[in-house]
Amino acid sequence: MGKRKFAKKIFAMCVTAALCAGFAMPTSAVFNNLLRDVTGLTGRSEIFLLVSLDDGSVIFSQNEHTRTAPASLTKFITAAVTLEQLEDINELVTVHADDLAPVRGTAHADLRDGEQLSAESLIAAMLLHNANDAAQALAAHIAGSAEDFVPLMNDFAQRAGAENTNFANVHGLDEDNHYTTAYDLALMVRHALRRDFPGSAVLERISGSLRHTISESNLRGPRHLVNFNHISNRYRPHYFMPQSFAGKSGHTAAAGRCVIVAAQQAGFRYLAVVLQGQDGGSPVRNSAFIDARVLINWAFANIRMQQVAETDRAVAEIPVELARGTDHVQLMPAREVFAFVPQGVHAGNVLIEPIADTMPESLTAPVQAGQPVGQARILFAGVEFAQVDLIAAEDIALSSTQYMVQVARRVAGSLLFQIIMGLILLAAVGLAILLLLQRRNKRRRKQMRVLPRV
Repeated sequence: MGKRKFAKKIFAMCVTAALCAGFAMPTSAVFNNLLRDVTGLTGRSEIFLLVSLDDGSVIFSQNEHTRTAPASLTKFITAAVTLEQLEDINELVTVHADDLAPVRGTAHADLRDGEQLSAESLIAAMLLHNANDAAQALAAHIAGSAEDFVPLMNDFAQRAGAENTNFANVHGLDEDNHYTTAYDLALMVRHALRRDFPGSAVLERISGSLRHTISESNLRGPRHLVNFNHISNRYRPHYFMPQSFAGKSGHTAAAGRCVIVAAQQAGFRYLAVVLQGQDGGSPVRNSAFIDARVLINWAFANIRMQQVAETDRAVAEIPVELARGTDHVQLMPAREVFAFVPQGVHAGNVLIEPIADTMPESLTAPVQAGQPVGQARILFAGVEFAQVDLIAAEDIALSSTQYMVQVARRVAGSLLFQIIMGLILLAAVGLAILLLLQRRNKRRRKQMRVLPRV
């Protein structure tokens, strides 16, 4: 790819970075108290996270902010960044020996120096077959070298809101300073699967498929790949999920068994991230696959989109000063709120609690119906899962009498009023003294007029 095209892509990424602010997710799981009801979890996966791809709601979580090696889940991000940069997924990529050397002896697609394949073929080899040589070749094609591609991955992480992630390579082999968290992976995958993200459809089509055929190259005949992610393999019934439409699996010594799975049913989409899984007894071994499937299937069976806040139901009240006929006003949600909640949860059994920092101590009449007052958090089992603005439920009229009394009190308590009254008092005292002196002088003059002559 030419430097000019590459520079344009970087500029476009910077311009759109602010759009990712809306992809932040709640930091705590709403339904962890229901994990006891989820049957089938292996107990052998140290880290997991289940979120709604539709609104980012966190359903279940365990150690989701713990840093860990991501293994080949890295390649999902490599693929996303590649698709963001590519002009055409059919453009030819030339493989170079220098790019193959660092990953020789690891998972590969048996690429050869000088071989030319389409970018799509290399993406498929990377996502389905964990091919580290394909990741290296794509990165060098985009940025000139795999090392120069890594900053693009870290930029992608930042734009997705992943604050606890640092990539050090493009393939996911264990390396110092190469880490992420389940929470950050969910943010990045959710960002990459947005409908308006370049290449999201390609990510879904390739990563969610069972097989892919790499077309004949200039050096080799066609190659047939089978997805290593058994969640997408109907011939692996212990792991297979027919609802899965995208994902990636991986394994290294530092990462354990790990997988990301995106699945859809009845119009609802969920994403499971499982890391630090282990192998168990045969034939069901990989705890990451098992736990991801169990979590998503539980959500399909038990989570519903339900109204949890109604605009005609008062949830709090606040004092109103100078009001006529009342001393308070009731508050209602400014809008209807819908959220993913367990079956049986509805507006009548969630707690809507005003947020103290957003609420005034009181209002002053007149108050208009619909007037913004503050905000409230919506809680289930003590955990916040949504917020809503609060508004006044009705008009509250001003009491003229109370208003005049308050005005009088304010005037009486003002410094200017006290100064004026002080001056008036001084003037009154001065006038009284003056009148007293005048009266005394008048008496003296009168006494002098009536004295007898000698």
